[in-house]
Amino acid sequence: MKLLYTFLRASFLLLLTVTTAHAQFTEDFEGLADGTDSFALDGKTFSSSNTNFDVTTFANAGAGGSDKFMDNLGIATTGASYSITTGGDAFTLQSIDMYVSDSATGNNPTAGQSVL
Repeated sequence: MKLLYTFLRASFLLLLTVTTAHAQFTEDFEGLADGTDSFALDGKTFSSSNTNFDVTTFANAGAGGSDKFMDNLGIATTGASYSITTGGDAFTLQSIDMYVSDSATGNNPTAGQSVL
């Protein structure tokens, strides 16, 4: 019985030490210049689908108190679509902070918007 207990305990400890680690990153854009439309994390390059969708600076407007964010400010386009691609590399998005406005000045929304 003692041998069985020792085996089970060793198996449990081995199970705890053999895990797969996945890197987690938060991009705050602080290290990027305004106008940048791509960034790299963990060896993956993330690129904007449109050069009008790029890094902008505005005090405390970014996620988590950051001053930087990706923006299409000043581009008045009805039905615009923007995306960020990785060139086929898979990744998991755990959360995103997003502000949606139908105004080219970034004012509060006045009509319906959608995020797909």
